[in-house]
Amino acid sequence: MRSTRQPIPGCRYLTGEEYVRYNGANPIAHGGILFGLASKVLGKKMPGFGTIYFSQLVNFLAPVFINDTVTCVATITALLPKHVAKISTIVTNQSGQIVMDGVSTVKLPGSLMLQVAAAALNAA
Repeated sequence: MRSTRQPIPGCRYLTGEEYVRYNGANPIAHGGILFGLASKVLGKKMPGFGTIYFSQLVNFLAPVFINDTVTCVATITALLPKHVAKISTIVTNQSGQIVMDGVSTVKLPGSLMLQVAAAALNAA
């Protein structure tokens, strides 16, 4: 995802922030945009459609500036009872610097649980 000026007015409206934050002369993208990226990855890519968000712990580690390109990687770190999983999310900028990390707790979609079970049987 590339951070541009377009999402900022919508994010500012939703959060009630009246001013764009700056680091020197560079405007900083709102953290909600990064959080939204992690949510999009979990809901549409991995685990995907049918995922139910329970919680998200987020650490903002460095600013993201307008025109930065960011990438979010999600990794299942633990499978818990009742189709619940812990998922690590790491967002990096175009230089590979980690700008946000966190841990999500989600209920996995049934179709993914079938894939996990099949993979476990094949590994045994």
